[in-house]
Amino acid sequence: MSVLDVCGMRVGYEVVGEGPAVLLLHGWGGCVASMSPIREALRDEYTVVSVDLPGFGESEMPEEVWGSAEYATCVAGLLEAAGFPRLLSAVGHSFGGKVAMHLALQGRIPVGSLVLVGTPGARLPLSKQARRRIAQVKLAKRAARMMPPAVRTAVDTRVSRLGSTDYRNAGLMRPILVRAVNEDLRELLPRISVPTLLVWGRLDQDTPIEIARIMESSIRGSGLVVMERSGHFPYLDEPAAFNAVARSFLASMREGEGR
Repeated sequence: MSVLDVCGMRVGYEVVGEGPAVLLLHGWGGCVASMSPIREALRDEYTVVSVDLPGFGESEMPEEVWGSAEYATCVAGLLEAAGFPRLLSAVGHSFGGKVAMHLALQGRIPVGSLVLVGTPGARLPLSKQARRRIAQVKLAKRAARMMPPAVRTAVDTRVSRLGSTDYRNAGLMRPILVRAVNEDLRELLPRISVPTLLVWGRLDQDTPIEIARIMESSIRGSGLVVMERSGHFPYLDEPAAFNAVARSFLASMREGEGR
């Protein structure tokens, strides 16, 4: 594991293998190790660069409330400092996929292709249950402002339990999580011009398959592979099938660059 000072903070990353550079970006709450099954499947033919996104693993937390675009800018700075001026592909899971999309669109580091795994690139309308939960949280927060400090703390604790597991565990990263969850990148999708592979778990409850359909129809020339027995982590649920799909896609990208 290596560490570089970029964007005013220490950011951890790991480099293994030889060949064209492929970037791995983990999802929310993950780290370099989260993507190790993909790293091990690719390292025999590619230089695999795995990054601890700021606030996770060995990387320091941003001082400001970043969105996925700011994360992409930081990753670009890391790649430049580490000596990777271009990428054959960026592989991103969930939140890491949003960062990968911005990285490709910013153009600071040329990205030849994208592999987006369970990436929430568009937001669906909230369910009735979700709207009710948000209303409860807002009402509780308003009421807490008029209460003594001890009672306010108890209310805050109760409110945090109404959120998702990521929300409950986010700690100081909670404002960044809230911003990330509320991002809707739908308007950016038509601007993606590089070959894009979408890999989704049919059973994904965090990023439903409807989002994959929206992204496939909006990203010109993209392709969708649905893994029938997978949830939000197809590279863990069906590793052999996932790795076969990823390797096939990357091989085609490598052949295209060789022409």
